[in-house]
Amino acid sequence: MDDTAEFPSLVAEILSQVKGTGFSFSALSIYLLDAEPSQATHYFLFPLPIGWDTVLLAEETVERQVNATGKPRVWKDTSAGQSLWHLTIPTPLGAVKISDLREEGFSATEQIFLEQLAHSLEMLVLRHRDLYALEMEKAQIVRVDADLMALYNGSYKLSGETQDEVVQKIIQTATTLLPFDRAGVFLRDDDLLRGAWGVDEKGRVVPIPNTVFPLYPERPEDLTETARIALGEREFFLSQDLDGEGRRSVEGDIKANVNVPMRVENQIIGVLAADNFFTGQSILREQATSLMILANQGAIALEHARLYGNIQAEIVERRCVEEELEQEYRLRDADNAIRVAIAGMDEPEDLCRAVREIGDQLNRFGTSHDSCTIQVMNPEGTKFISLGQTVRANWNKKAVAFLMLGERDIRAAPVENYPWVEEVWRTGKSRYVPDTGYGRAGTEDDRTLLAGLSLIDVAFSHGTLAINKKTPHFYSEKDVVLLERFARILSDGFQRFIDITERK
Repeated sequence: MDDTAEFPSLVAEILSQVKGTGFSFSALSIYLLDAEPSQATHYFLFPLPIGWDTVLLAEETVERQVNATGKPRVWKDTSAGQSLWHLTIPTPLGAVKISDLREEGFSATEQIFLEQLAHSLEMLVLRHRDLYALEMEKAQIVRVDADLMALYNGSYKLSGETQDEVVQKIIQTATTLLPFDRAGVFLRDDDLLRGAWGVDEKGRVVPIPNTVFPLYPERPEDLTETARIALGEREFFLSQDLDGEGRRSVEGDIKANVNVPMRVENQIIGVLAADNFFTGQSILREQATSLMILANQGAIALEHARLYGNIQAEIVERRCVEEELEQEYRLRDADNAIRVAIAGMDEPEDLCRAVREIGDQLNRFGTSHDSCTIQVMNPEGTKFISLGQTVRANWNKKAVAFLMLGERDIRAAPVENYPWVEEVWRTGKSRYVPDTGYGRAGTEDDRTLLAGLSLIDVAFSHGTLAINKKTPHFYSEKDVVLLERFARILSDGFQRFIDITERK
């Protein structure tokens, strides 16, 4: 199933097959227990229509009791004046429940049939739940994109995707469309008014972050007119001889100068300054008014750029979450494939299929390898047998004998030749050798291996899971983590292999 739209038809197909066996029921539900106490997702699969919702299940409810004890339960409900029988089967993640109006309860055969059906139904429902969550994440991103387009529609000539871009457009407008030689933008930064961009003495637009005006200086006399505008104490400031009035500009010889606030509604976010440093021409009051209009338009464009940046960051974050979710769903599918391979073992040599499935899943995630094997230790930790993805001649007999007879004369590798295998198994600490480097200093443990291998060994319950590549320095930490994940699944299911060998 690749899309939740396929879910109803798949359920209908399963139910049709079930009905074809003569198995009768009037209602079918699946409960997935959530991590939250008393909360569960209830899927009602029959009768139609199919649906799901979040429900509260107290500890004393049958579904939770059945899941907790692992024991099915059959009971009769006569509260409605009819003989309504229920059968609830435990599953790893919750419970499956069927109901039917009948005189007699569900038979043992029907219970066995439902137990066999429960796993497939739960896997299908679990896949639907994960796909639905992913689709909801994608829908939220689409809504954010739509909101972004409504907010940022390019209607302002000063608009830009970043505040730096907007500031430079403001300066360009002030010096080309308005009669000013230079311009600079200063934005509020906590207790400071800090320069963003401005025109220098050579006419270049440059960043000016080191030009600052304290908004709350220790001495009141150090509060500049520019800072007063940012604080809202001045509507604007206009001077025809700035330095001549003793205001000490950076250049030291500025004459005509004007500063105006940059407002977004009732908030002042900065100050736009302009002067006629090169021409020395006076600045008229009407020109100051034009600069105010530009400043306010620029302030709105800056606010839009800020919001745009925030939304872009949110979109990136959401997409990262989506990618992480999709990766996790892929990992869950891989986990389930390995579990199915383990659960499907009927003979000891079928363990090769599980190893092969692990190798295939590693390849799907880009962790390619030339060899994927498991090393099964004897209880004493003195010998092990190594199993790859294909069955070797007489392996069945050797494997069973090794596991059942322990230290008897069975052909198995002594740990002295591969000491790291026993060490990884006992300590549980994974081992990655980027380059086996036969004969090199510091690689004595690898003397039995070919040179130039990238080798990873991770522990599982009865030995190690290992991969290698005939390329030095091929693997990374993510490959180790993935192998460790699959090793845990192997540990969880390895008892089935032991049970099979004990029957031989």
